[in-house]
Amino acid sequence: MYQIQPVDLSENFKIIHDKKKYSLLFCIGKSIQFTSKRECFDFIGKLSQFFSETLAICEMTHQTINTYSFHIKPLSKSNSDLYNQYHENSKRIFDYIKELKFYQTDKTKLSNVYFKFTHLIGLILDNCEILNKKNKNCVLAYYAIMQKLSNAFYHTTDNAEYFYRNQSLTLIK
Repeated sequence: MYQIQPVDLSENFKIIHDKKKYSLLFCIGKSIQFTSKRECFDFIGKLSQFFSETLAICEMTHQTINTYSFHIKPLSKSNSDLYNQYHENSKRIFDYIKELKFYQTDKTKLSNVYFKFTHLIGLILDNCEILNKKNKNCVLAYYAIMQKLSNAFYHTTDNAEYFYRNQSLTLIK
């Protein structure tokens, strides 16, 4: 389970509306408030499961599309060469997966975890596009999976409080 630290708003603000004392910040303009610490930690537990599902799909997709990368040959030493972009993205994807899998004992901010997942999904989609250009749509199915994952991830995180209240904070519905 991710060790996400909620923010106690009573320490920072004098007046808190509706007695919503604890807050989790996804990113700028996207936060969720809770009245009790127990409710907040229950939400973090459900969110950790959601993140684990997302990470598993990202890792499986990345490992599978990497099997198609042997077709890519460098045309030049330029950074704009698709071969170099693919392998730079692949290195960053591996780093993100490693960070998201193995830092679960450290306390972190929810916004940092959210941004790592958005970057991870974006990089995998970029690599799918590069492979599809080079290999005549060889990973089109995995690209479709990642697009559906991306849409579900953003839709769920945009309305995380709603999905949490309705007991459906998951990718698999």
